[in-house]
Amino acid sequence: MNIFQKLWSWISNAFLGFVKSAVDQLTQKLIVELKDLAIAIVSELEAGNLTSAAKRAEAFKRIKAEAVAKGLAYKDSAINLLIELAVASINKE
Repeated sequence: MNIFQKLWSWISNAFLGFVKSAVDQLTQKLIVELKDLAIAIVSELEAGNLTSAAKRAEAFKRIKAEAVAKGLAYKDSAINLLIELAVASINKE
């Protein structure tokens, strides 16, 4: 692992720690419940030929549908945060 990867890993972990302490419990539950799904959706869409805005909109739609299906309380901002965390997780790998 080179210095940039170590630095990115440290920043990502620090950011995730900050996010976990900053978001409310409902948001945390949404993230915990749907993080694997969000990563799978973002990974799938990343390979497609949609624009960035279209990928974000599709990921939002699919994650929101799953949150509703599971009866999870959510805010649009929480779903957007989940998408950003999924993107960061994918880019970290």
